[in-house]
Amino acid sequence: MARLAVWLVRLAPLDRPGLFSLALRAVVRPGNQVGQVLAALGLGLSTLCAMTQVEANFRQAFVNDIPRTAPDFFFVDIQPDQLPAFLDTARSVAGVTRVETSPMVRGRIVRLNGVLPEEAEVGEEARWAVSGDRGLTYAAAMPEGTRITAGQWWPPDYAGEPLVSVDESIAKGLGLGLGDTVTINVLGREVTARVASLRRINWLTLGINYVFVLSPGSLDGAPVTHLATAYTDKSAGSAPGEAVFAAVTDRFPNITAVGIGDALTDVMAVADKVATAVAAAAAATLVTGMLVLVQTMAQGLRRRAYETVIYKVCGASRRAILTVLTLENALLGLLAGLMALAVGTAIAWGFTVFFMELPFAVFAGPAAGIVAAATGLTLVFGLAGTFRMLSKKALPYLRND
Repeated sequence: MARLAVWLVRLAPLDRPGLFSLALRAVVRPGNQVGQVLAALGLGLSTLCAMTQVEANFRQAFVNDIPRTAPDFFFVDIQPDQLPAFLDTARSVAGVTRVETSPMVRGRIVRLNGVLPEEAEVGEEARWAVSGDRGLTYAAAMPEGTRITAGQWWPPDYAGEPLVSVDESIAKGLGLGLGDTVTINVLGREVTARVASLRRINWLTLGINYVFVLSPGSLDGAPVTHLATAYTDKSAGSAPGEAVFAAVTDRFPNITAVGIGDALTDVMAVADKVATAVAAAAAATLVTGMLVLVQTMAQGLRRRAYETVIYKVCGASRRAILTVLTLENALLGLLAGLMALAVGTAIAWGFTVFFMELPFAVFAGPAAGIVAAATGLTLVFGLAGTFRMLSKKALPYLRND
């Protein structure tokens, strides 16, 4: 990283007259302090940068983006004979913009291509899908927003062998592909379905999504309940949500309502605790780096004293010398900040996109803070003792050396 930083500085015109060019040449000269400054501040600032960018993207998703498109409530355990009355009740509430429902059957995956799940090669990311009962559904038409990545959806009037559409990431973890079979146990009855398609699910919509969607007729005779989501006009505040909650729960005591807002609040509370812990660790690393930076700058004081003498002998004013030293330290800090920003942002991007599966954007505020912190720390510790050196005469140094 130090070589890369020096290479970037060398791209600037170093042969021009002026104090700034003099500071640039001081940064890239043999024996420069770029490596020491990067080593002192790099780890702490990179960690801090990664943490702040991940947290900013997480908050953007769960505080700003998701609540705008997520339903206000999930309604669980709606009995088939209650569904028409439930829909009438929910849709009659002022401010309710949309109500979606889906049949749901509880079942357990008992075989994958004829092999018991505990004997099959199942990835850790998909093990939950074969642990205990899962919510299953069936549908004739392809659900709105479905993105098929392999295979094809069955016709609306399909009436053949049981087929199933599986979430692509879970299918990969279960070792399933097109044409493979999944055997599901529903209250003692086993249904073996062939994988007809794989689809990509956007779980961040927080709408009704199922890992396994079966073709019509596959679950005939199984005990069915219905799951529903209610969406309200967000510009009207919380009043429509409270009204639909009261209307449904008052009329149907057996139906359970789950507020999405409460769930998101719980998620953010956990995220805040994790972010605080990571920030504390990054701060501790940064403090250690500051101590190393102090030692590095202290070791360079003698060299700076000689540089100051040379500047004075060449006729440089005290103000010009201070300007060159300030620019040199600012450039060192800027390089350290930019390198830490690049490394930290790359880590944050990988973690956000591949682990959290969220969209990633670079937030300028935290990024600027990292660069400013690196520049400020290097200036403070780099210029420590400079004023004392400037006040000394050059003659004693010339006599001794």
